[in-house]
Amino acid sequence: MKKIIIIALMSVASLSIFAQSNSILVSGDAGFEFAKSNPGSSSVQKLTFNPMLGYQMCDNWTIGGHFGLTSYTAGSSVADEYQIGPFVRYSKKISDHFSLFADTRFGYMWSGMD
Repeated sequence: MKKIIIIALMSVASLSIFAQSNSILVSGDAGFEFAKSNPGSSSVQKLTFNPMLGYQMCDNWTIGGHFGLTSYTAGSSVADEYQIGPFVRYSKKISDHFSLFADTRFGYMWSGMD
């Protein structure tokens, strides 16, 4: 069971729903990383979750906000990073099913350690 959970968490999830003018854009990513350098040494784990929510003002421009959570675990130490801020995205539709986009995120980041 533990192996199934680890394999499921190791897969990186990404969601991006193409939005039309005057609609809501929901996007984000999640990920899990695991590293162990030598047998018998402690492992390092990294878990990330970064959702974005925006409003598509016209066919090409979207504005919104993002939140990020990253958690690091090394042995018995745990550190968390948080970020929040706005984003702006420009997208260009190249076919009925594909579009290219570029976005810029600004944000405030803070962290805590246990």
